[in-house]
Amino acid sequence: MKARLTEQDVRALILRELPRLLETDAEVQQILLRQLRSEFAGRQESESRFEQILQELQQDRQEQRRQWEEYKAQQAQRLEEFRRQWEEYKTQQAQQWEEYKAQQAQRLEEFRRQWEEYKTQQAQQWEEYKAQQTQQWEEYKAQQMQQWEEYKTQQAQQWEEYKAQQAQRLEEFRRQWEEYKIQQAQRWEELLERLGELRAEQEQRWQKTLQWVESRLNTTLSALGARWGLYTEASFRNALKGILEQSLQFEVIRWQEFDEQGEVFGRPDQVELDILIKNGLLILCEIKSSMSRSDMYTFIRKVEYYQKRHNRKADRLVVISPMVEDRARRIAEKMGVEVYSHADDVPLNAPGSNQTSEGLS
Repeated sequence: MKARLTEQDVRALILRELPRLLETDAEVQQILLRQLRSEFAGRQESESRFEQILQELQQDRQEQRRQWEEYKAQQAQRLEEFRRQWEEYKTQQAQQWEEYKAQQAQRLEEFRRQWEEYKTQQAQQWEEYKAQQTQQWEEYKAQQMQQWEEYKTQQAQQWEEYKAQQAQRLEEFRRQWEEYKIQQAQRWEELLERLGELRAEQEQRWQKTLQWVESRLNTTLSALGARWGLYTEASFRNALKGILEQSLQFEVIRWQEFDEQGEVFGRPDQVELDILIKNGLLILCEIKSSMSRSDMYTFIRKVEYYQKRHNRKADRLVVISPMVEDRARRIAEKMGVEVYSHADDVPLNAPGSNQTSEGLS
């Protein structure tokens, strides 16, 4: 059964075939000419209109040429009038310039005469002023020398009196200073003795207080750190186990096995790991309140011990801890361990796996 063409298919077919038909098919060309004849004029009508436009353009050109000739004649007449006026202006300006130069020469000569008279008068006044100032300066110097001698005599007398007074005051100050030093030395000895006694008493009290505070603080912090770390890890592990098993259908196993050869800790001891299994996906986890560099190496040895014992390689290695040292993070990146500070950050899909875990990816 043939497929029915849509309006879009027909339109696309026409647009594709129409250019070729217009070039090769005479019938299509005649149809197009009949359709366009009512919108456009024929060749004869177009040629008649073109001839009419050419005649109008020729008439306009002749009219423009006539107007241009009239404009050139008017401009030539105006230019000739301007040249005549310019020549008259130049003649008038030359005449005025000659008159101005004559007036300025006369004024300059008068100014020179007055300047010579002024210089002669100023030279005479300057000589009189110098003689007067010289006489006044000699009188002023003699007066100042007399006053200076009187001032030196007066200052010398006052200086001798001042030195005698200062010597008397200095002697009195020295006597008082010696008495003050003796009194201060006595007080200082008494103060040092009392301070020594107080320091000894305070040292004894302080040592007793420090010992008591240190003992109480160490006991309290040790108990609090142990209880908080263990309770936090256990609570977080139980909460994560409930979410994964009830909401995401993961199998959560707390794997424990005794290492008799001491491969993990260097001595026989219990080895524990958190294991997540779903649809063949194996994830080995470590949940701790804090993760140091040595803790990260211990986790890697636990993983190697598990894989060796069960002959199976884990799909993902995950560490969940709110406090992870920078050195531990670098080791994790190098060894391919995923580190998360919150449980909500843990994507539970293996790299390249098609299995998904809604809400925790």
